[in-house]
Amino acid sequence: MTTDESREPVALPEALANLIITLANRHTGPDSTIVEKCIDFGFLLSALAAACAALYNVDKDRRAMERKWRIEREERERRRKVEEEERKRRSTAEEEGRKLRREVREEVWRRVERRVWEGMGVPWMRRVETWKGRCRRTMSVRVEGS
Repeated sequence: MTTDESREPVALPEALANLIITLANRHTGPDSTIVEKCIDFGFLLSALAAACAALYNVDKDRRAMERKWRIEREERERRRKVEEEERKRRSTAEEEGRKLRREVREEVWRRVERRVWEGMGVPWMRRVETWKGRCRRTMSVRVEGS
């Protein structure tokens, strides 16, 4: 029988026998009769049995509480994971929404800009990549005589 997984197994029968003999000799004394010793030993055994039952119930209650705590901890971890996945999904959806809105805004701006330039009679601008990775717009200009 083990009291804890971290400790060594306890030799319970031998320890109980030594305890019972020691307590019986102390309680009745060396000059008492065998009948008195047996009666006192019976009372001692019943008290010891009650103590063992109480210890067993305490251990059983402890194990039940540990099981309850483990289940609660697993439930908290499960809820945390679900919330984390939901947060990731929401942030991804928000990012995609921002990206889509930016693309729509840029497309609308390009259309408006094109109409303005064409309305002024200037040829449409073309996009040229700069060294910074950003885009700038330059007018397409025809050079005469080249």
